[in-house]
Amino acid sequence: MAALASAMNSRLSGSQSQEEGLDKGSDDADAPAASTEGENDETAQASAVPVHMSAEGLVPPRRPSEPQHDPFPQVKLNIKRADNSNSGDDKAIEKHALEWMNQHLASKEIQIDDLFSSLGNGLNLIYALEDATGETVGKYNKRAMLPVHKIDNIAVALNFISKKGINTGFISPQDMMDGNKSKILTLFNYITKKF
Repeated sequence: MAALASAMNSRLSGSQSQEEGLDKGSDDADAPAASTEGENDETAQASAVPVHMSAEGLVPPRRPSEPQHDPFPQVKLNIKRADNSNSGDDKAIEKHALEWMNQHLASKEIQIDDLFSSLGNGLNLIYALEDATGETVGKYNKRAMLPVHKIDNIAVALNFISKKGINTGFISPQDMMDGNKSKILTLFNYITKKF
């Protein structure tokens, strides 16, 4: 406590001597102000702290160690359906899509057992769409061996479906080639209702 009081007294006396030096005139203006080393350190430290202007006035910045408080915490919802979901609705849609595909592929004498792997090259979907609508889907690769040919075929089928009024913006040809179950089931849910 005594050390604090002596530091305050020395600081006050130092600031009084600086004020007296300014009052004397230009004689002592060129001379350096008399102060102790401790006072210079405190002044340097005080001026090194950046101060920000806010609506309340000058506010010191937050220290990095202080946690930042979010005044409006947002609730994060995870509503994405798992890719390997096997709910009753998914099984029903898959069964209905398999029946629809096999019904429309019967004219080509093609029978599929797995909906997701059979769409990889786009040909089965094209054949089924052509049979269901009685129209041609457009130009496609009948021997799709390379991935680029498979993606082109799927893109032709998706473009045909979108021209018929079904939104296909949620699925890409790559999704179908990779066998993305949730997106394929959603697509077939629309297809089976439309055709």
